[in-house]
Amino acid sequence: MLKKYCLFFSIFAVCLSCTTYKDITYMRNLFPVSPDTLYRCNPGIYKIQPADILYVKISSLDDNVDKVFNQNLQFSAQSASSAGFYVSGYTVELDGTINLPVLGKINVSGYTVPEAQNIIQKMSDKYITNAIVELRLVSFKISVIGQVNRPGQLTVYNDKANIFEVISMAGDLTFYGNRHNVLLMRCLPEGTKTYMIDLTDKKILTSDFFYLLPNDIIYVAALKSTGFRLSISDYSMLISTLTVTFSAIFLIKNSFK
Repeated sequence: MLKKYCLFFSIFAVCLSCTTYKDITYMRNLFPVSPDTLYRCNPGIYKIQPADILYVKISSLDDNVDKVFNQNLQFSAQSASSAGFYVSGYTVELDGTINLPVLGKINVSGYTVPEAQNIIQKMSDKYITNAIVELRLVSFKISVIGQVNRPGQLTVYNDKANIFEVISMAGDLTFYGNRHNVLLMRCLPEGTKTYMIDLTDKKILTSDFFYLLPNDIIYVAALKSTGFRLSISDYSMLISTLTVTFSAIFLIKNSFK
């Protein structure tokens, strides 16, 4: 009888530890995929704020003028990586300004990147004929924590990064990551707001959270059954011990018959 109980418990433990298809498949209701399907979504609008780092380049037909206005880009020009632009960028000060050569302090906080670029363009036109201003946000940082293979803070050199790109940068979710309820924490002017995202639903493609914003935090919780799975080895050892004990008792009992 004890042997039957051990066998039943083993089967029960294995069933509970199983993970279903819907738990590990991204956008499972997207399949089969129609080749002419279009999912529309709009990137979030981010406004520059203090502590952001901006890459600013002012170009003209005069090389000497370029050198004066782009003194800080010498390092980035020598660097083969995007990190060069990060190091040589302009930090937005607490008062919302950046200090550019010749142009001086310019307020950019509270503006989108295109709006700030237009402001710098107008300032540059006062000093340079046919100036071309290039402005980029290079301090695009996102934190990914929880059940991912490489948790930590990521620097994204792409102002249109989507959630799947960032998750892939973090090494994808672990087998135990809960894809149904991924927590997104977003810093807004009025405070931090939280959202729950279901990565197994194709609706993510058209949601407001498909594209991420700077300083977003993604937390991937573990599946509720993770604790049980992690204890399977302990349960298996207990079952093995009970089985060996029962077998020994059975053999001893039969030897006396």
